[in-house]
Amino acid sequence: MWISVVNSILYWIVITIILIADDPFLVWFFFSETGFANGYSCIGSRLLYSEKNSMSRRNGKVIGAIGLRGFPHVMGGVERHCEQLYPRLASLGFRLYICRRSNYLTEKSRCYKHENIDFIDLWVPKQKHMEAIYHSFIGLILLKVKGVKVLHIHSFGPAIVAPIAKMLGFSVVMTYHLPNYYQGKWNNFDRLLLRMVENVACLFSDTVITVSKTNQTVIKENTGKDSVVIPNGVNLPAHIDSDITSYHLTKKRFIFSACRFVPEKGVDLLLKAFNKLNTDWKLVIAGTADHVSKYSLDVFATAKKNSNIILPGFITGAELDLFYSNAGIFVLPSFIEGQPIALLEAMSHGLPVVVSDIPAHRELEIEERCFFKSGDVNNLAEKLNEFMHDGKLLDSGRKYRELVSDKYNWDSIALNTGKIFDILFKK
Repeated sequence: MWISVVNSILYWIVITIILIADDPFLVWFFFSETGFANGYSCIGSRLLYSEKNSMSRRNGKVIGAIGLRGFPHVMGGVERHCEQLYPRLASLGFRLYICRRSNYLTEKSRCYKHENIDFIDLWVPKQKHMEAIYHSFIGLILLKVKGVKVLHIHSFGPAIVAPIAKMLGFSVVMTYHLPNYYQGKWNNFDRLLLRMVENVACLFSDTVITVSKTNQTVIKENTGKDSVVIPNGVNLPAHIDSDITSYHLTKKRFIFSACRFVPEKGVDLLLKAFNKLNTDWKLVIAGTADHVSKYSLDVFATAKKNSNIILPGFITGAELDLFYSNAGIFVLPSFIEGQPIALLEAMSHGLPVVVSDIPAHRELEIEERCFFKSGDVNNLAEKLNEFMHDGKLLDSGRKYRELVSDKYNWDSIALNTGKIFDILFKK
């Protein structure tokens, strides 16, 4: 831990020198594969002063984004949020520079192109304490060199760079996805630091967007900052009537969940509850772990002991829709959420849902009978058993489709987000 801190301090000293020098060649040398950093590479950094990018700066409405791992086809709620939001903002006339973490990208991610989106792909070490901070500082430098004036930061951890961004002349918009100091990966000292960062991030942001009223209350109580609620969204899907038997599943006879394998998602709770059931139903949990941990290894080990539990890994697109379309019940046993896109997707497919009774879930106008007491494995098992044997409950999700199409529409979300950026560009 202390080695990481010392290393970070030395690294930031070098970054500060580069900023003061304001030398494009020095920036290129530091971040290129041939430079002394050897690995902190930026795909596209060698095009910093290309004619294309000069033209985009003259366009006037240029936004730089940091704080996300990347998109498309990258696991995580923030990443799925960005995957839907940014192409729509680009279609509204904004030019976007998106800083991605190259070690999370797939071949599909690297091949993705959009006329008004340029990606800056940076390698950063996969390390829970410093990864986001490294990436945010490096991204901030490159966005400054590119002439970006408006910075969009995702989550308050990466927004630790907000004070420096303000000193460098950026207007800052932060999207607050969830109070992540409650996540299980942090110890008490980490949580204290994150609470301090939360205050700094909100103080130095021109505008704070948050995805739920629950978060809005937390922000106001913790920092005194007013925020704007713009929720996550969902694309209303077409029903996919494809064969699910290749996964050894029967239509409407399996429980489905989609999440990262981290403690706050309650995956272990779902496994324990399912193992209590005497049923021929199966359980499918789509996802995997960000970083290998004892928790994720325990999840894989527990699942392996029961042949009725299937872990297909991280899936997206048509394959993910296939599971949503054929599942009998969707379950999300999370201990903490901002506003879960996976749950919105399940509702858009008209699935009956069983979810923990946390504030973020209750905000979505789900029927009371769909909730179980958060953390109570017996209550979850009872609720699953109730749903599996009651045909009326299995049909209860149909009305959710209309609800999410009206309130959680990505096109409207992009328009409302664009209005916030337009206000900053007019200043």
